[in-house]
Order: sequence, then structure tokens, then C-alpha cells
Amino acid sequence: MQASQETHEGEIVGIENDYVHVKILLKEACQNCDSKKACMVFTSRERIIDIKSEQSQLFEIGEKVNVHMATAVGMKAVLYAYVLPVIFLLTSILLGSRYIQKEIIVIAIGLGILVLYYILLYFLKSKINRTFTFTITKKT
Repeated sequence: MQASQETHEGEIVGIENDYVHVKILLKEACQNCDSKKACMVFTSRERIIDIKSEQSQLFEIGEKVNVHMATAVGMKAVLYAYVLPVIFLLTSILLGSRYIQKEIIVIAIGLGILVLYYILLYFLKSKINRTFTFTITKKT
């Protein structure tokens, strides 16, 4: 196990093919994470996460497991969800206000850029999801 990982206890609620569905209960592990305020993965009390596992046949429904996610992956999620959109919004507003006199048009352009960014994220969702991987281990 890597030194820089978030670990959460969970319970298996379903198994399909190579996927294990784990219900995560929010615990104090998030208190040690630098990105806890911006993280959307573990913000609710319960969350069901689909984890791809080639050894899904080794797990049973109702079994307690540990779910691991690299902290760097969490930081990348914060970058995609919050940092880049703010940079795009501010850049488009600053550049737009320099060349366009009407503020409403500048704001519309900034919001349009945000909409395009989130549409792009939606279409790249499957590719992005491959980089955000969770691992699962049996609870000892």
C-alpha cells in the first residue's frame, strides 16, 4: 500500500462481473486529507462506489473491506472540478472585458466557456474515470 493514500472502511453491497459495489461510510480518515474541503467523493455520510476488481469473485456481499484512493488522484479531481473552471472563467472575463465593452456579453462568454468545459468533461468521462481508480482489500 502506498504511503499517500486515503483509506475508508466500506461494506460490499453488490458484485457484478468485474465490479464490486461498496458502500462507504464517512469516517475520520478524511480529517487527514489536505483536499477534504473540496473533495466530492466522500462528502455525504454514505456513498456507493463501483470498484473494478479482477478478483471480484473473492469478495462476498456484506463483507467489510477497505477502499483505497491515492491522495494525488484526489488532488487531480479537485483540479478538474474546481481549479481549471475558475481559471477559465477568470481568464475569459478578463480577456473579454479588455476587448468587449458590454459587461453582460463578457459574463455570458465566461459562463459559455464554463458550459463548454463541463460538456467536454462529460464526453471525456470514461477516459477520466480510468485515471480515478480505487483499490479494494479485505478488512483484516
